[in-house]
Amino acid sequence: MTREKLKFGGDMRPHVPPEQLWNEFQGDLAFDYHHETYWPALLSMCEERRAQKHERWVKAGKLIGESEIYLKGGDASSVGTDLAVGEEKDIVPPVDEGKAVSESVQEPLVST
Repeated sequence: MTREKLKFGGDMRPHVPPEQLWNEFQGDLAFDYHHETYWPALLSMCEERRAQKHERWVKAGKLIGESEIYLKGGDASSVGTDLAVGEEKDIVPPVDEGKAVSESVQEPLVST
């Protein structure tokens, strides 16, 4: 049944605004991808965002289970802030980056 629903090579204009659709798909956007230009820029941007999230995580107390919205710079407060004002949460203690995760939460690793 799923195979019958799939359509290949059809007109994408009803689904994507023409100004956002590449001209090779009957859109208005003329875009040439140059890997040697865009790939390093993408890697750099990803590393910057990872560093920013890590910095926010460290600043908030290195709590496992920290809010992704907070880490990404959104308007949510840190889980640590919620704990500081007395709100109880079922949360794992802060991570000591020098120890394995199993040591920081004091649970043994189970090998299978």
